[in-house]
Formats: sequence, C-alpha cells, structure tokens
Amino acid sequence: DSAGRQADEALALLAKLLENIAEHPAEPKYKRLKPDNPKLKEGLLRFAGAADFLRLAGFVAAQDGSLEFGGAAGADALRGACALIQQRRKGLREDPIASAYRTIVQSGAHSAGLAEVEALAGSPAGQEALRTLEKVLENVRRYPDSERYRCVSLAKAATQKLLAAAPLMKIIGFVEDTLPTGEAAMKLGRLDLDVLHRYWAMVMWAVHPPQP
Repeated sequence: DSAGRQADEALALLAKLLENIAEHPAEPKYKRLKPDNPKLKEGLLRFAGAADFLRLAGFVAAQDGSLEFGGAAGADALRGACALIQQRRKGLREDPIASAYRTIVQSGAHSAGLAEVEALAGSPAGQEALRTLEKVLENVRRYPDSERYRCVSLAKAATQKLLAAAPLMKIIGFVEDTLPTGEAAMKLGRLDLDVLHRYWAMVMWAVHPPQP
C-alpha cells in the first residue's frame, strides 16, 4: 500500500545516508545533512522517529540548523546498522503470514507461551480458543490506541471460548477484570507492540500451519 511504500523509501534513504559515511569516511559532504533539503525533509524527516534515529546513529545539531555526523561509530558499525534497516525493509514487503512464520522459526522453543499454544492446538476447544484469540490480538495490533479492543468481555458466547486460553492470555499481558456492568473480562494492561506481534505470530502459526 501507499504507507508501506513510503516507509520503505524512507528506510532506503536512511540506509543510503549511513552507507555513504561508511564508504567515504573522509568526505565531509556525506557527514552533513540539511533538514530543509526537500528530499530529506519529505523523504525521511517527516516520519516520526527519523530524527531520533539519526541522533542515535551519531548526528548532532549544528548552530546553523544542519545535522553533522560526529559519532564514533566505525564503518563496520554503520554497515551493521544498514543491514538492520534492510531487514526491516524486507519485513515491510513480506506477506504478514510469512512474516509470522519467520518470527516463530527464529524465536524457537525459547518463547514463553509456546507450550501453552501447542497444548491448545491439540484439542478442538483449544483450537476454537486460539482462533478467537487470533482475532482479539489482530484487533489490538490494528487499533493499538483503542481501549475497546484491549478489553474483552467474557460474558458473550463467542468470547467465552477464550476461557481455555486464559493462562496464555495472562502470559501475553492480559489480566482478569470486571466491567462496570459486572461482566467478567480480560484486559490488556501495558501494551508492547513487539511482544504482542510475537504472540500474534505464535497463534497464527497454530491456527494457520504452513503447508509442507
């Protein structure tokens, strides 16, 4: 989509800026960025977090408003940062289900909650719970700022299927709660999207196993 393409282009520009410094460490022109440059402003700096990333990479603000690279990072460190950026670009272009499978493969058996997911997948009731939980986690991923999707009433027939997955939900970060109506509920407290994505990937792995 358009947002995905824009993010990919911004990451490509960011990687190029760092690569230029790594490949030409003695060239001052690559170490000085002008924030009012249209390409830099529209292609990178308008995105939240871009300026912070540049500062972490070693850029500092000069008196004239430009950004100057004054970091101690060597060429290898800069190339390593570029490699991480390229991995992120690959993730943007990757199919969501394929990305979920890759997350699980890389996390392996060290992931907390994996045993609970496998146990649920072994029974019909557990499979129903996983399918319902997948929808809950997907809604939170899509609307992370909405309290509506972070609190799930257990009074409805559809969401009562989640009772079998309650231990797993607690690992994810849900806690038992009571709604003003008196209904029992599970509410996600502190939201960490990286952690949420990992557990969403686990559940997707179980609900949509990859084809051999």
